[in-house]
Amino acid sequence: MMKGMLKRALGVVAAAAMAVTGMAALSGTANAAVGDIVTTPATITINAGDESQFAGRNLKYIKLAEYDVHEADGQSSVLSIYTVDNVRNYVEKALATATSDKDPETPSYDADKDGDPMAWIANNLDNSGEAPYSGVLRDFVTKLYDDADFVKLITSTSKMTTTDTGASRTYTMTDSDGNAAPGVYLIVDEGATTVGNAATQAIPMLVGTQIKVKVGATDKPVVPGTPDKNGYLGGVVNLKNELTSVTKTVSGEGAIPGVGDTRTYTITGKVPNWVGKDLSDTADPQPVFTFTDTPGKGQTVDYSSINVQLVREDDVDPGFTPFTEDVPRDQYTVTQYVAVDASDPDAGFTNTPVNPGADYPAELKADGASYFVVNLTGYMKTIAQNTGYFGVDVVLTYNVTVNAEAVDLKDDITNKVMVNNNGSTNEDSASLPKPQTITFRKTDRDNNVLAGAQFSLVKNASTDDVDDAFDRDSFANVVPTVPGTDGSYVVDPTSEKVADGESTTVTNDDGTTTVTLHPLISGTDGMVTVKGLGEGTYTVTETHAPDGFIEVGLPSFTVTIGHDADGNPTVTYKKGNDPFGLVTMPIKNDPLTVMNVRSITQLPLTGAAGITLFTVLGLLIAGAGALVYAKSRNIRKAMR
Repeated sequence: MMKGMLKRALGVVAAAAMAVTGMAALSGTANAAVGDIVTTPATITINAGDESQFAGRNLKYIKLAEYDVHEADGQSSVLSIYTVDNVRNYVEKALATATSDKDPETPSYDADKDGDPMAWIANNLDNSGEAPYSGVLRDFVTKLYDDADFVKLITSTSKMTTTDTGASRTYTMTDSDGNAAPGVYLIVDEGATTVGNAATQAIPMLVGTQIKVKVGATDKPVVPGTPDKNGYLGGVVNLKNELTSVTKTVSGEGAIPGVGDTRTYTITGKVPNWVGKDLSDTADPQPVFTFTDTPGKGQTVDYSSINVQLVREDDVDPGFTPFTEDVPRDQYTVTQYVAVDASDPDAGFTNTPVNPGADYPAELKADGASYFVVNLTGYMKTIAQNTGYFGVDVVLTYNVTVNAEAVDLKDDITNKVMVNNNGSTNEDSASLPKPQTITFRKTDRDNNVLAGAQFSLVKNASTDDVDDAFDRDSFANVVPTVPGTDGSYVVDPTSEKVADGESTTVTNDDGTTTVTLHPLISGTDGMVTVKGLGEGTYTVTETHAPDGFIEVGLPSFTVTIGHDADGNPTVTYKKGNDPFGLVTMPIKNDPLTVMNVRSITQLPLTGAAGITLFTVLGLLIAGAGALVYAKSRNIRKAMR
């Protein structure tokens, strides 16, 4: 609690204390009169930066001191205070503890010789430290509220109520009979600290009820401070709590990831203000500042990528400059909690420390129930009482890799985080679009399905000259969804098989040969399905027709995976190199179709395809003529 607080909230306390000790600074001039000082109605206005700081608050109060106004016509007006009898012992005890060797410039309170403790506070505790709400006066308030027997005096009937809403609320202080009760009060917050309540518990606030001073009645103030234009002084205090904030974002700007792609999550909280909080090992409850992150199914968390920084991006307050400061790994702990049964979180969790050494778990394969906790409590104890860090962003980042379990999700990949600042919690979430699937069907001219056709799948290949784009690194690495079964595939970056549409013959040690057909191969239903594809344009090219079908003019087509302005996935098919019109675009619920024919005469004869066909036929005829000529020469030679 700073000098500013003393002047704003306890100006009346200082005035009373000085009057009691006989200091003339509080006396008005001889023209003072009855009514120059008015202490009713007894109101206290509590202000907050955001009205949500009042959410869940259960504000209660206890009276520490009474006001006593001394006035008479032609006499100096004096306002004094005195400590309420039932709290005097507690006030003296807390005051003696708080002033013991705390500050060489502040005398220690001695109950035997220093008189009324609340008057002594006003007369002596005008000092403070640099941090907000810190100093000997704050120490006194903290010690007072730490006394369990004192707290018992704060009854449930003392709950503060108001009809106001918004970020400024006025409370009227009354006694047990409902009468106005001017004086000095300790206001405490016993508000709920349940999950989802983003407002932290307020530290105790010491404030006197409002006083009105008749403006112009004296040439010296009867109380310290400057009355407002209406003559009101004191009775105003800021709600000394804060909103626990957290945001979570993910890299990629909404782009759809494929299996094997890496994304970075960024969680941002704020350094809390722990001034006046008991941070000792015996504090009850113990202070806490944690991030609890629950990654959704379809991701693998890389624990080695976890990083924490303090970031101040702009110069908000005078004297502060932007900075970025790494939080050393040994200043926080990471613990993973793996669900015994992901479908039933109530079944419990097994927890394992994630150590920065070689023995820590390398990763967490997310299941939507398992989670990990980054605990920064110890670090916050060292910086959360330093004004240079209050409100600075706490930025936690970590990487995930999208895995094959993401392909069959019903919805997007979801991630949520909860920050806990001493029981005040807040949550946020971020999501990734799930990888997409492409599907097409292989048929003959009569729409009968064909199995055994082979295709290549290349990402971002040219549609004009696919052969020039056949960089092996561009081919999609895939594996069959069901081992040994054609037709359905899933992206697997670790697979040695690539969708290049070719076959490989391997000579075994026993002399036998093994032919491995690389995907994609149409299944018995003629279908080809590829799951786990990310954003981009893919070219599908038929490389081998099924047995019995010609391989003249095998076509290609492209598939572009993207997203619209609302983030919804889009899958767009277009024709590629298809001179004979063998590719039919999707129509409503019918998939794209790739046709094969058994003879050249079954190929279409229109447009460029017709010209191409005549060229092919011309080449075939020329070839046949050359063959007949060669054979006739051989026959003539044989007859000679």
